[in-house]
Amino acid sequence: MIFVAEIYAGIDPEGTQSRFLFATEAFHTGTGGSPADTPAYNRLIQPANFERSIASGKLIFGLTETGYGECVIANADGAFDVLATYGVDGRDFYLWAIESDTSSIIFEAFPTDWVRIFRCTMQSIVADGDVLRVRLRERFYDLNQKACPVFAGTGGVEGTADMTGQPKPMVWGGAYNVSPVLLSPSYLTYLVSATGSVSGHHAKDSGSVIARQLTAGAQEDDGAASFAALQGTSIQLGHYLTHATSGTMKLGSPPVGQVTVDALSTVSADPAEVIKAILNSAGIATSGVYSQIDASDFSAVSTWATSASSRVGIYARDTSTTYGQLISALAASIGAWIGYDRWGTIRIAIVVDPSGRTSALSIGMDEVISIKRTTSGDAGRGVPFKSITQKYPRNWTPQNSGLAGVVPARVRGEIAEEFPLSTVTTCTQLSSSPPATVPITDQFTKAVDYPVESYGIGRRVTSTGALEATVPAPGSQFSALLGVPRDWIEVVIPFRITDFELVEIGGCVTVTHPRYGLSAGKKFMVTAIRYSLAGNPTATLTLWG
Repeated sequence: MIFVAEIYAGIDPEGTQSRFLFATEAFHTGTGGSPADTPAYNRLIQPANFERSIASGKLIFGLTETGYGECVIANADGAFDVLATYGVDGRDFYLWAIESDTSSIIFEAFPTDWVRIFRCTMQSIVADGDVLRVRLRERFYDLNQKACPVFAGTGGVEGTADMTGQPKPMVWGGAYNVSPVLLSPSYLTYLVSATGSVSGHHAKDSGSVIARQLTAGAQEDDGAASFAALQGTSIQLGHYLTHATSGTMKLGSPPVGQVTVDALSTVSADPAEVIKAILNSAGIATSGVYSQIDASDFSAVSTWATSASSRVGIYARDTSTTYGQLISALAASIGAWIGYDRWGTIRIAIVVDPSGRTSALSIGMDEVISIKRTTSGDAGRGVPFKSITQKYPRNWTPQNSGLAGVVPARVRGEIAEEFPLSTVTTCTQLSSSPPATVPITDQFTKAVDYPVESYGIGRRVTSTGALEATVPAPGSQFSALLGVPRDWIEVVIPFRITDFELVEIGGCVTVTHPRYGLSAGKKFMVTAIRYSLAGNPTATLTLWG
């Protein structure tokens, strides 16, 4: 097996980017190669030891963990000392492989016919005696950006001079009871969301409804042609008007107290579309998503969302929240994971019981180098939860005081809570004999509850009416995954290119082994892959099922 590490580096102050190839067997690309007419130096000692994993902090939900690893390059002669001085932080690293017994390898055409093992980024290249150590990490640098831009203080949607540097409010999807930011005291204009394409519905002053002004006989998202036109529009006393395209609104009279709205995207509140909108805000392209893995693409999540009537949203206005934190929270609230695959493309997938999935790879006893059960006594690491408590919707402006007298006690109680509603799903399993549904606590007496902070859409149409909201994912979906005993298995197998073209994080494999009740074969979801590719290459799979 031949490996090639493809390294991108900024080689001068202007940021000129060059590519370097280091291989386990020397060759030279031709005019049709990429990069063309480039030597691949036989200096690759450790192609990579690298791990990618679904977020363990949220069990099997949320954003995948930041993977770290290392590639080692021989440099005893100092020929590549300069490499450690180049700019590589955040730049791409590709690892390619091809079977060495393939007689038809056309080295000049690299990377044609080669398999991309994974794509990640580099943190640094460190000189360590006779070797260079390339520090690898997952492609999270874009997701680590702060999600909220700041006001320029130049007027209009950029706010007044004293607002300079303050974070702007950002809404994706729908957000219950958010506080729009006053842009101009003289115009009484507010910014609901700097993302744009967000309308402020059911505006309230101190919890009491503000009437929405009619334009052309209707309550329109864009009640004016532009933000400038909105500023110049005369609004009736006690009313408001929106310009959803710019994410703004205007009041007809000064408020008495706290102004809030139930914000809603005019584009979509479908979970996949909301997460894609956040990724687009981060500058990450979401087109051309790969779909090699069962239900691991955005369209599949949209199909699920339609069937589950799932609609979500999230709000931010601070200088610390990152795009990664936002998408992780949304994914966890619908029972999904999200992260980069080995091609370097963002994926999202609803987690389902692997027993009903299509297995991409079968691993038999003869292929296993080692296997162990890593199930522990911790909740979610084998021991089931007794119940699922879903708290919803997120109230982005808890109000404990300053409410108008028309707001009844029941509504006051709800408005004061960060998550005003909740629903509990009891986890059960079938008894042995006779078959019957019994609580999980009959067997696991100390099982605990699993709380889910659900970022579903909520709205209150009137000052006294019910809070209209639903959880964005069925409680039964979580209980089916977390409310029954589960196995966690770690298996080490030889690294074969043909196998790892099929295996991906979130994918499904079948393991057959005489231990751990696997003699008849069992399907698992792949939650982590650890590559160790020096010498006799191996891969360690962490499996859940």
